[in-house]
Amino acid sequence: MTFLITFIVLSIINVVFSTIRSITTIKSGKTVASLISGGYFAFYNVMLIYTVAEFPMWQKCLITFVCNVVGVWIVKFVEEKMKKDRLWKVETTVLYKDVESVCELLNKTRISYNYIEGVGKYTIFNIFCATQGQSTAVKEILKAYNVKYFVSESKTLWYKNKKSAWQYSRLVKGYQYIDSFKAYYNKYGKLTDKQRTQLKRLAVSIAYNVYVIQGK
Repeated sequence: MTFLITFIVLSIINVVFSTIRSITTIKSGKTVASLISGGYFAFYNVMLIYTVAEFPMWQKCLITFVCNVVGVWIVKFVEEKMKKDRLWKVETTVLYKDVESVCELLNKTRISYNYIEGVGKYTIFNIFCATQGQSTAVKEILKAYNVKYFVSESKTLWYKNKKSAWQYSRLVKGYQYIDSFKAYYNKYGKLTDKQRTQLKRLAVSIAYNVYVIQGK
């Protein structure tokens, strides 16, 4: 019984070690990848002794299967928890009749966005998600309106706190507004009241970023 428990524990460690080795081989530098790989194969010699031991084959297969499921799940769970937030841009087209309700939902969740009206019967939305939670919320909102969307990754984000994360997302939102505002102004020679309001919000975000976040 003691031998069987030891084999199970070593099997889980082996799977975790193997999964980490695979990840570091792809994502890490030469030194780290080499050290992890060397450590894994050194440990695998111990694992071989238990693998060739005399006990029923069905037990070996069952233990190997369960330990692989558990070990890989543990590593991926830890990897997701350690993952840095990234800035994601979600692009989608929404029917004109749904624009107001979509904006209301996005505003409630404090998610940054801009949109371009008058593209046929559609409005093009650019939505900026600064955290994984925001990405999930956007997908749920868009799913309710049965619209297709495209997601692209922008950059990795580091924040001192949640308020800084939200303010940064507002700042990015403002900069993204500028391109569409410029195109609108060049076409019509003026900005709408809503666009002018959004530019004022951008000024507030810039001031916060310069004097509060960077000033600390």
